[in-house]
Amino acid sequence: MNARWFRDNLSVVIFSVIFVGFLGGIIWFLRTAYAEQATVLQELEAQQGELHRFQDGKPYPSDENISVLKRDHTQIKRLYGLMQNAAIRDVIHPPDLERDMDFAQLMRSTVGRLTDTATSNNVKIDPTFAWGFSRYIATIPCKNPAAKGDDCKRLLRLLAKQLLIVEKLSGALITSKVESIGAIRRTEVEPGSSGDTLSAPITDDAKSLYRTYPFELAFTADTDALRSLLNSLAQADNLYIVRSVKITVVTQQVRAPSAPVSPPTPDSVDIEVKMPDVPKTIERRLLNVTVRVDVVEFKPIETKPVKH
Repeated sequence: MNARWFRDNLSVVIFSVIFVGFLGGIIWFLRTAYAEQATVLQELEAQQGELHRFQDGKPYPSDENISVLKRDHTQIKRLYGLMQNAAIRDVIHPPDLERDMDFAQLMRSTVGRLTDTATSNNVKIDPTFAWGFSRYIATIPCKNPAAKGDDCKRLLRLLAKQLLIVEKLSGALITSKVESIGAIRRTEVEPGSSGDTLSAPITDDAKSLYRTYPFELAFTADTDALRSLLNSLAQADNLYIVRSVKITVVTQQVRAPSAPVSPPTPDSVDIEVKMPDVPKTIERRLLNVTVRVDVVEFKPIETKPVKH
């Protein structure tokens, strides 16, 4: 070969070089594709082996799996029943009120009874204290907005239930010998609010197993009275859950009790010594307490009839 041959066959040489390069690229692409195909085939073979393993095994649901499921369900139901029986307390049943005036009369009698009880037990309250129902001192329910028929009856029943709960909680406060009661707050069951409004809703749990009625008690007491109240809530017939207790310590000056005077003995000489009358005072430690408490009522366990 010489330069003249390359010059005469330059186009053939260039085409041959391009063809060889293109052929090399095709070969490299095919080798890469074959390698990827082998990897895919290996993964497919592994998945097919897993599929054959599932197909050759005992298919679900087997009798064994069904037996395990039934046994677990029975155990869970039994444990839930034990837990519910341990937590379940008496349910507060309010009276069936037909008219709004029936609730007004019930509320007035309850408020009057609680006020008399507090006064006779030296528990201080404001003269206008309405025990959480100040909204209904001048108004009656089912009026704003208007509610009639069954809607009004449901509202009256809920208000009556709250009234009975307040009576029980107030009785616990008075029995525990608190110093004073400042406020009782409850969830409003009608639109609107008052000074007794508690911004916590009456709620049902996700599975409707129980219902929670929130309340808040603000009072002044000493340590013994607070301890007595918490113990009475824990031992009550109803289920009270104390959510929070906020305490502020205050002191007040009170007159010290006079020391008893010993009677004179036969040999004693009466000597009258006049001392200046200086009243003695001592500091008394009190607690301003706010207790958030929920009344929880579990729904009874439904027993389904056994199919024969």
